[in-house]
Amino acid sequence: MRSPFALGGILVLCACSPTPEPPAPPPAPEHGPVVATAIERLERELEASAPNKDEGNLDAEEVAEQVRGLIEILASGDRSIAEVALEEIALVGLPALPILRSCAESDQESDGRRAAALELLGALPHPDAADVLLHTIETDPLPWVRTHAAWRLGHRPQPWIVPRLLLRLKYEKNYETVVWIADTLARCHNYSGLGVLFTILNSASDPADQEQARARLQAILAELDFEDAGEAWQAWLTNDPEERLPEPLDSPRLRLEIWRWVQRLGEFQLRGVDDGRYLFESMGPHAARILGQALSDEDVYVRVHAAQSLQRIGPRAAVAGPDLVAALADPDLAANAALAIGSIQYEAGEAALLHGLTGGDPDLRLACARGLGYFGDKASAQATGGLRALLEEELSDELRQAVEESLVRLGQGDDLVEGLSRWLTSNQVESASSRRAFEVWLRGRADGGSEDAAQLLEEWLALELPPNTILTPEERAVLEEKRSEFILRAARALP
Repeated sequence: MRSPFALGGILVLCACSPTPEPPAPPPAPEHGPVVATAIERLERELEASAPNKDEGNLDAEEVAEQVRGLIEILASGDRSIAEVALEEIALVGLPALPILRSCAESDQESDGRRAAALELLGALPHPDAADVLLHTIETDPLPWVRTHAAWRLGHRPQPWIVPRLLLRLKYEKNYETVVWIADTLARCHNYSGLGVLFTILNSASDPADQEQARARLQAILAELDFEDAGEAWQAWLTNDPEERLPEPLDSPRLRLEIWRWVQRLGEFQLRGVDDGRYLFESMGPHAARILGQALSDEDVYVRVHAAQSLQRIGPRAAVAGPDLVAALADPDLAANAALAIGSIQYEAGEAALLHGLTGGDPDLRLACARGLGYFGDKASAQATGGLRALLEEELSDELRQAVEESLVRLGQGDDLVEGLSRWLTSNQVESASSRRAFEVWLRGRADGGSEDAAQLLEEWLALELPPNTILTPEERAVLEEKRSEFILRAARALP
């Protein structure tokens, strides 16, 4: 969205208005065992509130006989007495768990008995029963068993299951299982599966998969009082309290699960770190609150990866804005914090980024320049004016590229779009950020109603390579030259 100020007006404003006093630097943050302390506290809290697992010291053989009888009742297919069996298993409680788990996980049992055991597990209102169902979804080789476990898990949704379900959503290949994972997540008020359901609906080759995705998607939309899946998805991603979907369910056990994933950010093994970032991005505000606290942890890797995770969450992580501003005083974290402040569009942090533009730390200056560009239509005239003024200075290629890209992103760099082309063929900078900035500009023109821009956007997107495409240096150079010429053509063709 274009600022209401014309470019000349911004320059005059910056020249004539008194220079605001720079904000006082925040105090240096104090680091400590934030993550370990939080995990220990929550573990003690949950242990103190855990129910007695003895359940009156019931005779193990009697329990086993009773549970096997209930499995047989459900496996018989007589639904007229199924409700009685489900009520009875709830009365037996946790002592039934070993028998049910053994039956559900055994490939020696009949399909009917395994399905019955999974149904009875879904009727037990205890985390240990949910844990068995989760383990089944994560490890069983049979798709129908994983699907059935995901379905039954949704009958008694518990907030703490969300991280593990999200991770399974990332790796599950069977569409039917994915559909029921997404459905169970929605029952926990996490709607990350909406996009996956929409993808299955439009791309699955099996009509049965498409129909099941359509049915669950329609059911979720009806529950949310939405007719359009795209609008519901945007309501899940927004930070606007008047438009966003209901807050996800919360519990101490869920917070413990999140803290344990935050702890994994300090691991050397990068897959755990990548999985954690994926989970946090899929959880939004829930994870952001905890990640903000983790910025004060004693482990520098936890702090850096927490800031990067907040950046990936985007505007839904605005709750962590004050923590990120405080993190600007941490030399190990300042650049990542600056990028995250822009990405979450924390307006109260804009002045701190403007101040960082004038500092002596080149990494922080670069991050502040990029961070300001992420503010979009929330950026102030001071932000665009400060970036424009920086172009009058002698800058490194990397910093000049960042400033130009940010002005283009903010709708105040129409005169700079053509110049982005040179960064695609430069050996001194990475070209990806310039391509993204150009696409933001072009998409903005298309969304504004320009048919020429819409056509150019379609042509630009056609230049994207399929995922995991490997090019030789020579092939990449040819492609970047083609993209560079495209940017020149588009910038000259659009008024």
